[in-house]
Amino acid sequence: MSERRSGSIGLALPDEERATEAAPPSRKDARAVSGERTAPCSCSASCQTFPVSENQRSIWLHHRLDPGTVANNVTCAFRLHEPLDPERLRQALQGLVQRHPMLRTTLHEVEGEPVQVVHGEARAAFSVESLGECTDEALQERLSAESFRPFDIESGPLARFCLLSESETSHVFILSMHHLVTDLWSISLLVHELSLQYARDRAGLAKPIPPPRKLYTDHGRSQAEVLSGPEGERLLGYWREQLGEAPAPPNLPTDRPRSGGVRSRPCRTTKMLLDAPSVTRSSPSTSTASS
Repeated sequence: MSERRSGSIGLALPDEERATEAAPPSRKDARAVSGERTAPCSCSASCQTFPVSENQRSIWLHHRLDPGTVANNVTCAFRLHEPLDPERLRQALQGLVQRHPMLRTTLHEVEGEPVQVVHGEARAAFSVESLGECTDEALQERLSAESFRPFDIESGPLARFCLLSESETSHVFILSMHHLVTDLWSISLLVHELSLQYARDRAGLAKPIPPPRKLYTDHGRSQAEVLSGPEGERLLGYWREQLGEAPAPPNLPTDRPRSGGVRSRPCRTTKMLLDAPSVTRSSPSTSTASS
């Protein structure tokens, strides 16, 4: 697994015009955006807009300051030792995209504030490559190349999936996602659900996995409502008092000239190929994972 943290399933969305200059965003009242509104982007009428969580806000700000960064990429690779049907795998991924709104989400800016846009429909961004026999070094290079591909958080997709086939019974499945829409805990749940959905499709079971009981968009909305009310004012007052007499930044000499731009790099990289559990022998039981 190659992990980049400072980074659920991918989607294929229409290209949208992207800003060519990333000026630092103005910090308006972070609690101003709450509730569900009409999507501000040029997408279909089925799009819905929700407030971001505070975690998403901080990641979005980092992206605005350094648009080409890959510090928020999370990339995992799983080795599968069994025959696989790529088309059934694509269908299972599509089922997850429809099940989890966060897997159809992009982020946009409205009046200087980030919002998350959930698209009504999206296609899983899934590709299949014939790898053939290759060395471990060549495979690691392929995984590293995928890990360092940046994401366009406005146009999407915010996740990519690729099946590398070495032989009929040997495959490597790559998941590369942006930290705006996933974390390592969510990835483990998505992999489990993908195994269940693939097993259901293979067994010819028409009943899909039930939708999750709670959504991440609910979390962002409830958090915005709390922070825009009396509790938010209390918390803001507390931190203003705590930080009101903070010392000025020290003007220390440096050992070399420093650029004025933002520099970012992955704070942790772990490289390892995981042996995944069988995706064909999983029991088609019900999962209640949140998105």
